[in-house]
Amino acid sequence: PDIRVPKDMCRNCLAGKQARKPFADNLASKSKAKLDVVHSDVCGPFDTDSLGGNRYFVSFVDEFSRMMWIYLIQTKDEVLTVFQKFKLCVEKQAERSIKILRTDGGGEYTSTEFKNFCTANGIVHEVIAPYTPQHNGLCERRNRTIMDMTRCMLKEKQLPKEFWGEAVTTTCYILNKCPTKKLDKVPEAIWTESTPSVKHLRVFGSLCYRHIPDQRRKKLDDKSEALILIGYHTTENSRSTATLPFTFADDEVTEPAVIIEEPQPMTAAAPNATNNDTATVGKSTRTRAPNTTLQDFEQIPDDMINEDGDLVHLALFVDIEPLSYASAAKSSVWRKAMEDEIQSIKKNDTWQLVSLPHHKKAIAVKWVYRVKHLPDGSIAKHKARLVAKGFLQKEGIDFTEIFAPVARIETVRVVVALAQ
Repeated sequence: PDIRVPKDMCRNCLAGKQARKPFADNLASKSKAKLDVVHSDVCGPFDTDSLGGNRYFVSFVDEFSRMMWIYLIQTKDEVLTVFQKFKLCVEKQAERSIKILRTDGGGEYTSTEFKNFCTANGIVHEVIAPYTPQHNGLCERRNRTIMDMTRCMLKEKQLPKEFWGEAVTTTCYILNKCPTKKLDKVPEAIWTESTPSVKHLRVFGSLCYRHIPDQRRKKLDDKSEALILIGYHTTENSRSTATLPFTFADDEVTEPAVIIEEPQPMTAAAPNATNNDTATVGKSTRTRAPNTTLQDFEQIPDDMINEDGDLVHLALFVDIEPLSYASAAKSSVWRKAMEDEIQSIKKNDTWQLVSLPHHKKAIAVKWVYRVKHLPDGSIAKHKARLVAKGFLQKEGIDFTEIFAPVARIETVRVVVALAQ
């Protein structure tokens, strides 16, 4: 055949500089209804086995509704079994059949058994090109979101990594109840054609108390037992889940308590103590005087203050020292302080009015506000100072010399020595 190469094409440049062309932002969708196109991908292996001994999870995403299903598996050989279970479940719910299944070229999807199953059930199996996960981006991006949320959920409650399986399934449960950017609708609402409830959702890892039925306890036994939330029952709907006999304590901390042994003060040995007895020696403690400014408030260590306590700390100082003239002018106290400052400047002849040189700009001024306190913590006075913005001056343009009316101690000593 006659193959013509364009003259302006440099083969060396193609070999040394060729880059991959960007993918389209919005790939054409083939999905017009539920189960028209289903995306699938396997994530794993994880370094730590889950509580059920699983090391992978396989995800299925319906392109039309963005509804997602997660299955935990121990090995990739279980993908075909899981897909058969998934197909039977979703086709019963949607009353439709899966038309297209899009996956990568992993061995779990390209095995002879998997191909024969798809052919026997009339499913078109689309295998994306190698090293192009963008063609299966819907499932790839969902898996990334799941892993990001899983890491954060385990980190927030300091749970062991063995709980990753429960965190993954909980993340899938939550994402199905959240609107997607592409559709601006809730996946579960599109799939079930009804608005799902989120009233029963709680923070993953929250401490809860489950009521113990009378048949399972004796007269003096506790009526509840402490548990942590690690997921939602798949067979329960939102209403029945919300009415389960659980009481959540969202404000309590699920982390184990840390006991710190404080040093004991020195105690004198008893008169009848034997030679084997030793006195307990502890580090002496210094008594600190309480802060006079906060003497009327209860002082609590910082590690025991929650977010509301931080707001209270800020509220104590919110109206003390204004940061701008506009806020200070609203207070009669600060207006009086500024008037006193102006009178003091005039009385002491701090400045004199002169004509502004040609092509020169006057230096701006600003107000600085401070509250002076007495030793007992009470307010002595409100002080306002009018200062020049000297940082606006440029050396060589606005000034040529720098002088500070403060002598170094060495200079003072030399002058005193010469005077003697």
